[in-house]
Amino acid sequence: MTPAARTCQLPAARSAAAILALTTLLLALLLALLLALLLAPAAARAQVDMDGDGWADTAGDLYDVPGGLVTSPALVNPGAYDIVGNGIDDDCDGIIDNPESGCSTGDQVSGVTGSVLAQAMDICRTTPANPASMALKRWGLITAEVRRSLSNSAAPDPLQFAASAAFGNNYLPHAGGNLAVLSTGSARDADQPGYVPPAPGFADATNSSLPPSAFTAVHGNLLISRNNCASVSASLPVYDVVLLRLRLRVPTNADFIQFDDAFLTAQFPDVCTQYNDHFLVLLYSIAPGIPYDHNIAYDELLNPVTVQTAFFPTCTTAAQQPCPNGSADLVGTGFDPANDASTGWLTTTAPVVPGENIELQIYLFDASDHLYDSTVLLDNLRWHVIPQAPASAVGDLPGAGAPLRATPNPFNPSTRLTFAVPQAGHVALVVFDIAGRRVATLVDEALAAGDHQVTWSGRGDDGQVQPSGVYYARVVGAGLNETTAVVLMK
Repeated sequence: MTPAARTCQLPAARSAAAILALTTLLLALLLALLLALLLAPAAARAQVDMDGDGWADTAGDLYDVPGGLVTSPALVNPGAYDIVGNGIDDDCDGIIDNPESGCSTGDQVSGVTGSVLAQAMDICRTTPANPASMALKRWGLITAEVRRSLSNSAAPDPLQFAASAAFGNNYLPHAGGNLAVLSTGSARDADQPGYVPPAPGFADATNSSLPPSAFTAVHGNLLISRNNCASVSASLPVYDVVLLRLRLRVPTNADFIQFDDAFLTAQFPDVCTQYNDHFLVLLYSIAPGIPYDHNIAYDELLNPVTVQTAFFPTCTTAAQQPCPNGSADLVGTGFDPANDASTGWLTTTAPVVPGENIELQIYLFDASDHLYDSTVLLDNLRWHVIPQAPASAVGDLPGAGAPLRATPNPFNPSTRLTFAVPQAGHVALVVFDIAGRRVATLVDEALAAGDHQVTWSGRGDDGQVQPSGVYYARVVGAGLNETTAVVLMK
């Protein structure tokens, strides 16, 4: 090799040596990093939130990666609801499958607070409004108060709210040892001290306010009843108001809230007048599908629950309307089986966002006067939870119906809605728009138990094709209470 040729190869040799040295250094650094991680204290490594649910190991998250029965670790953290029967410590409290225990029992008609009413609805767990750490950010009741209106924090007359072990002979708690009672008159049945007959009723001359503007503003500043009855101006006061205001943190594995309610009234049979008791449940949530007027309380036929719109299956046939349940459930309630009526037990269901803070405003009031009282029973507040897969290994909370599905979805021009009826009975399947307005009634009849399907052509009850957008199909009755979103695309 000539000197010239040797000289030309020197830079290449030096470059190869430099690359080798750099590679060796990088490997050494990587090895040192891995060794440091392996030798680091567990508390330091646990700062990483592997499943992205907001909780690291140091915040009490027991499952940050899939393993065993845990297929969705983001559903398991201190903010979750512990599902009984799935073999998982969903809420990371160190106890597997621990049910929520009852927190209230018996009659309580004095010293009643919002918290007492919440406990009577089986809301037994509390949580701070501003947790000091993620480990304390659990689901539960944040605040509860009973008042006359949003602008008047004074409590209604003590006669208007109570907790009761039973209401009459047949209205018994669905969970726990009692239920919550609100009334425009006396929240007492015929056997309890302080009972006042609902006709002509109890009156608190100092208890009046304007109806909730969140509800009336989207209805032309009217307190609506039904289409063929005159509505009342929102500028006119309502009377004997009772408002139960609950703030709750939703479990991080829950997507629906549910509770049971029954509306009893002496203002029956319904007639088109301005004298109209209203039961409203306004939900404030960021979940899609909440009606613009926020009201989520409906009867079995998906009407708002007022004297003039509710379907009253519990009544007497002398009232000249169908009364499939007869009047026996009114016995002992203080309402007259021969003249008064009830919706019977209903289940109110609404979507929520896992882990969010929500507010429920539960109103009962009488429009235009103090006469002829109504009463609402509230019980068994619960959550519909998102199961780990497979769903058959977990199941839903009691009270959740068979799934309602739409195929295809999105659709154009039609979609097939399928559902399973667990028991024979009257079923209603109704489509609402995103504002909560009824668009189409697809089913309103008695159905046998088993699988059913119906096609929605995207048309309203008036035969008009609906515009593109999101709609909500809801099926209720015969053990069902399910809602699903469907998207019409043109």
